[in-house]
Amino acid sequence: MTDRRPPVFNAPPATLALCAALAAAWGAAELLGGGFADWPGLMLDSADPFGPALLGHVFLHAGFGHLLANAGMTLAFASAVERRFGAAAMLGIYAASAAAGGLAFAALAGGSGGAQLIGASGAAHGAGGAAAVVLRSGGRERARRAGAALLWFMAGINLALALLGDTVDLFGFRIGWQAHLGGLAAGAALAVLLSRRRRP
Repeated sequence: MTDRRPPVFNAPPATLALCAALAAAWGAAELLGGGFADWPGLMLDSADPFGPALLGHVFLHAGFGHLLANAGMTLAFASAVERRFGAAAMLGIYAASAAAGGLAFAALAGGSGGAQLIGASGAAHGAGGAAAVVLRSGGRERARRAGAALLWFMAGINLALALLGDTVDLFGFRIGWQAHLGGLAAGAALAVLLSRRRRP
């Protein structure tokens, strides 16, 4: 008997739980605090990135569209990572990518205190980097090419955003390309290490 559930419901359990946590946090911020601006302790400040905000910024989003974009990326990429490495490794990669993205943002956005970071996009890019490595480590040539294309596409988009500077925004906010690239690099590097450890 075949499983006829929609693909989204075939996602691994930890990935689904992670997306649910992102949605729940956004809902709580909207219901209890009126939005992310009322939760300043979780907004990562480029002048002081260490502390709860280093991971807490993942759970703040500037509206439903922002949440949907990051949760969608998480669902697509973290599913592949969880299937390849397991739930614990996927969550570890996601958290490490969030932290790496936050630190990259702090280093590249300047330390004036005027730049703040919210959203799971750095962590989602880390999951994307790891998913690209998973594809690259597959045996089929088509998968290897798809993995390379995904990695270069994600890096290229964010390098283009870096060159465009403040001329591009999303949902009324500047795009944190620094966090995207930091998370992408961390996720890809960790997936390479895990892939090497799993080889016979």
